[in-house]
Amino acid sequence: MTRKPSITPDKIVRDLEALRMAAMEAGAYAPALRAAELLGRHLGMWQTEIVRERTLEDLVNESFKAAGEIGKIP
Repeated sequence: MTRKPSITPDKIVRDLEALRMAAMEAGAYAPALRAAELLGRHLGMWQTEIVRERTLEDLVNESFKAAGEIGKIP
């Protein structure tokens, strides 16, 4: 019988925290920072995609479309 690895999200988070603490104690700040970053991503603290801001033209076009008009301002 083959045994499946017992890797779960909780185990990975626990391992990352243990690695972060060990790195901090050893004065290895770059690996500690990376572990903290991965933990923060897991918690959703940072966006990983770029959100394009809407321009004035986009806002005007959206208002015309919402009012039933099609297309751009003449």
